[in-house]
Amino acid sequence: MKHSNKSHLLTILAILCMGVALSASRLRLPAFTQSATPAQAQAAPAAPDVSDDPADAQRSVSLQTDKMEYARGEGNIFNNQFMQDAHDRGVMLQLTARGRNSGLSTQAAFGNPSANLDQWANLTSQLAWVNGNLGASKAKYFEGDSIPYRLRFDNLPSGPHTVTIEWDTTKSSKHALDYITTFDRTPALPGGSLPNPCLGVSNCGSLQAYGPANAIPTDTQVTDAGVTPIPGNFAIYGGAITGFILYSYPTGTGFTGDKSARLAITFTANQANPVLAWGGHISTRQVAPDGWGVGNSCVAIPGSPYHTRLIALDGSGGNQDRSLSADAVIFRGSITINKSCSDTLASFGFTATPSPLSGFNVGCGGTKAFSDIDVFQKYDITETTIPSGWTLAAGTAASCTATSGNGGGATAITSGGSEIGVEIDMKEGENWTCTFTNIAPTPTPTNTPTQTPTQTPTQTPTQTPTNTPTNTPTNTPTNTPTNTPTNTPTNTPTNTPTNTPTNTPTNTPTNTPTNTPTNTPTNTPTNTPTPTPGCVNTNQAIIANDTATISGGSGTVTFNLYSPSDSTCSGTPAFTQQRNTLNGTATTTNCQPNYVGGSGYLDPCTISTAEGTWRWQVIYSDGFSTVTGSCGHESFVINNDNSCPTPVPTPTIPGELRSRQTR
Repeated sequence: MKHSNKSHLLTILAILCMGVALSASRLRLPAFTQSATPAQAQAAPAAPDVSDDPADAQRSVSLQTDKMEYARGEGNIFNNQFMQDAHDRGVMLQLTARGRNSGLSTQAAFGNPSANLDQWANLTSQLAWVNGNLGASKAKYFEGDSIPYRLRFDNLPSGPHTVTIEWDTTKSSKHALDYITTFDRTPALPGGSLPNPCLGVSNCGSLQAYGPANAIPTDTQVTDAGVTPIPGNFAIYGGAITGFILYSYPTGTGFTGDKSARLAITFTANQANPVLAWGGHISTRQVAPDGWGVGNSCVAIPGSPYHTRLIALDGSGGNQDRSLSADAVIFRGSITINKSCSDTLASFGFTATPSPLSGFNVGCGGTKAFSDIDVFQKYDITETTIPSGWTLAAGTAASCTATSGNGGGATAITSGGSEIGVEIDMKEGENWTCTFTNIAPTPTPTNTPTQTPTQTPTQTPTQTPTNTPTNTPTNTPTNTPTNTPTNTPTNTPTNTPTNTPTNTPTNTPTNTPTNTPTNTPTNTPTNTPTPTPGCVNTNQAIIANDTATISGGSGTVTFNLYSPSDSTCSGTPAFTQQRNTLNGTATTTNCQPNYVGGSGYLDPCTISTAEGTWRWQVIYSDGFSTVTGSCGHESFVINNDNSCPTPVPTPTIPGELRSRQTR
């Protein structure tokens, strides 16, 4: 039979009919280009082209024909070599038929609804959606970040659809991707950019506005475990989310062993190629409700624990699995330095290298923390500025501990046989804490209270005039002349050899004789007895001030003075003042004289009068740490003594009478 253009066209039409039949039966064939060949000249299938996207793989399929030439309506085309794979759903069929002699050809494309799962490669050298797995060469994510994912749909009829996704929640009982979030909640790396779900999509549709319809539903399995997910939304372009078929757990509930979670999303397609995007949250070691705690997150999971899958589109389809390897996720570490020393306002200077560590000052009881360290190497922390007389106690390196240990260690740095710091060999994810303990020979600061009596000029007993004896001696001789002392009394008693009357005359002169010695206490006697020390007739009143000297630093000092009724310095201070240090010294200004007004005192002004012990307490702050001194490290005492007893002066006998008595 002669070859004819007619027979070749029949062959082409038959092949096209076969393609239509295959499409109608929803047989998912890969793309192929193959001419019709005789049954005896069957070609071997070509090896598949390995690429990131299975849907783009080009494979050849051999066709068998029962004869070389066909008349109208005769002949059959069949294939018995194609084996369907799970990822073949949604591929486009491109069928080409070509006449052997005429060279004429025709093509036909056949497609099924499809979806392809991509994840974002966020390194600045990449910044692309990858339809495959990610490693450290393409991505760098941190603990607590969200990995962006997208689904690219194609050939979707307008109307409702359902897509089901799945992610691994635990691996070996360690939490991996614990819940899902908005796709772009994680900031871009320096120099990078946030993912765009429409990147590389032709005629990408508009974004459905975020709202209740596309809000990610809460996974009660997570919240019941005490963790609160970060709220988020699904993003859909060229469609609208209409609802969710809530979570299911194909490998069982709970978090023991290897577990996964699924969520089905219902949506309406407004065009043939809508795009759906979301994020997978990397679990953290933070305590609940932010994380799962140390030892429960994925920091210790090796391999590729971060898996997300496309399970089905409209109830059918193969499993598309995308993984992110562990080396593409960084678990940051931290170094915390604590300062332990006796009650003092001293400040200690440190050097800390290399970056991101840097030098710092810290006082007793203070803390310096370096967090979010993502470069894992050796770090040196050395105490370099120490107040005079202080020493660093041995054992600082031994005090260092690490949570989430990953093989790191700490060793002492010494100088002249003495320990001066610590070197930390940090490994990924380790959180180190070291305590530097210092000892001082004498306490600091030196606080010099200045108690100024407010009544210095007036503390002379105010009752001096009233100390005049009111009990003028009643044993004054009754023979004291009433006129002049030159007249010898004529009634000198004869029964008093000592010239001292044995009885007190009732006619004691009420007026002191004119020759009474001038030191007779008629007003303020000049021989008024001086009060015995410790005997004060007026209460004390003290203006108290304090001075604090800061060793090795500067900052702000708060001075608090507590009355005797507050022995623990826990109540409201009677006096308080905050002062900045000047050349390492701060001094209160309680009751400064009013030089401008000429009298009185300036505010603040507190005068201490209550009897008992008054106590100072100082609080120092340098902006990094706050140190509180002990209660009563400086104090003073007020004693309000009882009134002095009234003195009894010894009478003085005028000289003339004395001479007569001795005759």
